[in-house]
Amino acid sequence: MSINEEDVVIIGWDEEIYKRANDRAKKKAEWMNTWKYRTEEQRRLDFLDGQLGEEGLKKFLDEGGVKYSYYDDIRTDDFKEKDKFDFIVKKINGKEMEISVKSSKLKKSIFNTIQENNILAYPGQIKEITVQPFIDYLNKRIVLMGWASKEQLESVSPEALHGAFSDKPVLYHKIVIKNCNPMDKLIDFIKE
Repeated sequence: MSINEEDVVIIGWDEEIYKRANDRAKKKAEWMNTWKYRTEEQRRLDFLDGQLGEEGLKKFLDEGGVKYSYYDDIRTDDFKEKDKFDFIVKKINGKEMEISVKSSKLKKSIFNTIQENNILAYPGQIKEITVQPFIDYLNKRIVLMGWASKEQLESVSPEALHGAFSDKPVLYHKIVIKNCNPMDKLIDFIKE
């Protein structure tokens, strides 16, 4: 499969979506100091990318008629612990499947992002599905680029990349977005 500009799903956000995402990002930034060199405001902004990406996926799944559990809706720790999962969906055959959301800021055109950016996953931590939203703050929209299955990510040998938060290279499985699955195929995959 491959992805082109016509395959992405664009979801605009209103003040309600932004407020929900921002409220969760603030709570996470207060308690989850996983980036020791970042201020609470910098952590909030990083968490906001993820929370908006999750809001976009919620809307996409709702519109596709998919039943799911979203961890932030059922958590009982007031955001003081790391998320146990992002989403769990139940397939028609009854099997549960975990979806991980890996959000980033949209920094270039949609075409260039598809051609140049990757879906990344740590070895040993790959979920059944990894979805890649990009957050376009300028136009207040969430761009769901595509998704990769666990099998797709594991078929690629891990590569050492320099991360934003470490001097040392970190191993990732990575697939260029153009070689991933279009979002419309995700609903079919869940419902098969």
